[in-house]
Amino acid sequence: MKRDKIVVVLNHGTRNKQAQEDFVNFINAVREKQPDLRIEYASMELCEPCLPSVIDRLYDEGIRYIIVIPFFLFRGIHITEDIPKIIKGQEASHPGLEIVMGKVLLSDERLQDILLDNIKETI
Repeated sequence: MKRDKIVVVLNHGTRNKQAQEDFVNFINAVREKQPDLRIEYASMELCEPCLPSVIDRLYDEGIRYIIVIPFFLFRGIHITEDIPKIIKGQEASHPGLEIVMGKVLLSDERLQDILLDNIKETI
């Protein structure tokens, strides 16, 4: 059994192929900045891979501890209900699996500075 820490960055998903490609490129850039950490990605809907399929694959690899980081700004229904339900279901169907969910992005005050920088650049 592997106790490696694996991070799955979870986005909403989109029908727009370019937007999903931008997300994948973003994750690849994050991977380059943190090469000692395994970072996977998944989407809630509209795109593959979905979170349950990524969890299934990691479990089949022997991973038993997964950190899900939601790439969401707000605590909407996906954050408060859908993702916790998926996590509980996955833990129930995979013996010994532990999944921890991180916070939404809006909880990080650095986002305010990014927004202000963007405003200043635009005006």
